[in-house]
Amino acid sequence: MSIPMAFSDLAKPTNDLLGKDFPVVGHKLEVKTFAPNNVLFTAKGAQSEKGPIAGELEAKWSDKPNGLTLTQGWTTANKLNSKLELEDQFAKGLKLEIGTAFEPASTGRAAKLGLLYKRPMFHGRTFLDLSAKSGPVLTTDAVVSHEGYFVGAEGSYDIQAGDIKKYSLGLGYSTPLVGVAVQSSNKLSLYTASYYHRVNSNVEASGRVTWDSVAGDKVLAEVGGKYTLDRLAFAKAKINNGGIAQLSYTQFIRPGVQLGLGLSLDTQKLNEPVHKVGSSLTFSG
Repeated sequence: MSIPMAFSDLAKPTNDLLGKDFPVVGHKLEVKTFAPNNVLFTAKGAQSEKGPIAGELEAKWSDKPNGLTLTQGWTTANKLNSKLELEDQFAKGLKLEIGTAFEPASTGRAAKLGLLYKRPMFHGRTFLDLSAKSGPVLTTDAVVSHEGYFVGAEGSYDIQAGDIKKYSLGLGYSTPLVGVAVQSSNKLSLYTASYYHRVNSNVEASGRVTWDSVAGDKVLAEVGGKYTLDRLAFAKAKINNGGIAQLSYTQFIRPGVQLGLGLSLDTQKLNEPVHKVGSSLTFSG
């Protein structure tokens, strides 16, 4: 029996196909190198249409035999992010997380504690956010599954105010070839239905509809697909009912070098200067 996905990943195949590998805004650069002492260094940079380049330098050290991982990052916004993870040491499937953020210029601080437990047919998580201005916020979610079917729920509670901040539900069916998910979030006011289908080894398709009952009757629909040209290249395309179409092409130039190109078109304003292009370049070694 398999371990179900986390609640935030109930529609992950759809979200990945429709959300990833579309570098349509600005240009991105990422460099990853792995040192012999089990340290992964990652340098990221992104240039948007306006404003300066945003970047981050991150070092991640892991001790797999002891289930220990330590991550330290520093952004160009002068924010220091740290994360400590300890997995499978107190019980099989149990993971502890401690995350902190510090801004030296403003002395701003944030902290988040996490307790995650997963086993066949169950995946649960609890987080305590100590950085909220109103006071500590406790968020818990859980997913249970059986033979591909799953159901999950999430709730968030403001400890100081004694108020339930949010609650969500989700259910569906997932296999490597087909996935369907129906979710209701924002106190059951935002509804999303999605599907994913691996048609064959080269073709994947996905679609999603979203309705915000608070905003009105308008429904947002989006469909997309991925075509694997060969083992070194693939293309993706998607379009929504607002007429926004996006195309992308990803090429593995050589081992450790990946180039992505993206284009966003407003099909209802083809003669106007509202279209966008972007690129991404990733080095790893």
